[in-house]
Amino acid sequence: MSHKKQSTGRRRFLAYTGVALVTGAGLSGSNTLVLPDMHAIAVELTKLLHVRDQARWVGRTYLANHPSNGTPSVETLTRAVMESMNYDVDHITLLPLRSLKASIMAKVHRDYDEEQITFVEEWLISQTEARLCAILHLEEGGVV
Repeated sequence: MSHKKQSTGRRRFLAYTGVALVTGAGLSGSNTLVLPDMHAIAVELTKLLHVRDQARWVGRTYLANHPSNGTPSVETLTRAVMESMNYDVDHITLLPLRSLKASIMAKVHRDYDEEQITFVEEWLISQTEARLCAILHLEEGGVV
């Protein structure tokens, strides 16, 4: 089966079952500003992970099975996510939280459309979802 069919099938399955890792439920409310500090951004982005126990497991497994150059950290992974959404993290002052969350949701959907996906055990997830799960795992004291 091709990745395209698998990702389409997974998205359809998740849409019907409601077990997606990343949800847009937190997009309503005020447009609070967040400082361009990688830990502050990481905390806000991981709030979109609504199946947190599974997300932590996915993050730990992803890091164990996808070694990177050097030791992954909350900062490097958050920077990678931000740069993948074309944010210039070295030249921003304040980020509107609602816009940031909408950007991450759009990036997850774009990952599937562009087949930027990865397997983590039996999970087929977007690269962005995998990084967010890894950030959650590390942010909560997990190790690689």
